[in-house]
Amino acid sequence: MFFRPFMQGRGRRLTAILGAGVCLLAFAGSATAATTTPFGCRASTARVTLLNSLVTEPTIANPGTTPCVTDTAGASTVSVPTTGSAPVVAGPAGAFTFSVFSTTGATAPGATAVAAVDGVTIPSPNGNIVIVGPVQATASYACVNGEIAPQSSSTLNLISVNGVNNPVQPGQPTIIDLGGGSFIAVNQKVETANSLTETVLEVHLNGLLDVTVGEAKVTQSVSNPCAGTSGVPPVLEICPPGSTLNIQAQLCEIVLPG
Repeated sequence: MFFRPFMQGRGRRLTAILGAGVCLLAFAGSATAATTTPFGCRASTARVTLLNSLVTEPTIANPGTTPCVTDTAGASTVSVPTTGSAPVVAGPAGAFTFSVFSTTGATAPGATAVAAVDGVTIPSPNGNIVIVGPVQATASYACVNGEIAPQSSSTLNLISVNGVNNPVQPGQPTIIDLGGGSFIAVNQKVETANSLTETVLEVHLNGLLDVTVGEAKVTQSVSNPCAGTSGVPPVLEICPPGSTLNIQAQLCEIVLPG
């Protein structure tokens, strides 16, 4: 699974801790093996480019992309820029990457990236662009029977512009034209010969700024990364079945009834 959790009772709440300290401890023995993985991975919660100059990308898991390693990053609130008026505000936000690699070949290689954001507000001349959330982008590569199996998804289903709700189909790429060369792109998937990227939200305000929210990316360093691989396929879910991701705390929770 995405992280090896342990469970602790807290009333009627069971919490599978997925914090950075625990997940790195759980996979400390695979650090050397991960350097030989054929995959890269990267997850980012928000990136803002102001007047063609990168302002900031504050929350990134595995910023180097290659090789893919298990990593987490999170923030209760992301505000870009940190000073001045009308910042882009998002959060809680969490970025997660996970690498599966076995030197013995018992498990086939795999990599995944997840970016999750619970609420976004982007000021624009057209009024505030708002996502209530939570929203999540996922991209993964897995070796299955010697072949690469790419998967990606985005969960955004509703976006508000100046107080007007615009329903969208989860996972369905959609463009909202704001006029004057400005637009909103949601649930975007970009696949190349050596990469797969899923993005929850991209906002282009012509002559002002570009905002990317919830970007998950996996890459492959060779043309056929799964050739000759063996072992059972990797399991790359972010949370164990029946649990829910707590973005701010970076853990999975199971809330029991009663």
